[in-house]
Amino acid sequence: MGDEIRRRFSRPVARTHANGLSAILRFDAPRRIDHLVTMEGVAEGQKIARYRIEARVDGGWKTIVEGQTVGHKRIDRVAPIDVTALRFVCTEALERTVNIRSFAAYDTRGPGLFHKAGQR
Repeated sequence: MGDEIRRRFSRPVARTHANGLSAILRFDAPRRIDHLVTMEGVAEGQKIARYRIEARVDGGWKTIVEGQTVGHKRIDRVAPIDVTALRFVCTEALERTVNIRSFAAYDTRGPGLFHKAGQR
């Protein structure tokens, strides 16, 4: 199981961090993603109460995830989608700014341990 987790999440398509209420990942060309991993800096406590993640698709922003709390780490699985940018937006916080320690996008397709022949 550990090997499969490392295979899926060892190489992000892109990663960033931010101090504030949002973080953006931009791509030069459309990139396929299927998982997003957000980590909050929680040394002074958890601050993110609600969030959304938007994808730039065909020139417009589309909400692909809405959630509550991030804490140490939140993994959001999304239907595979080709995007030119991603935006994490904290929509409700316990303070004015939050520490987005990491916001990363992944394309986890590949054979892996749980892959069935003929499926992707």
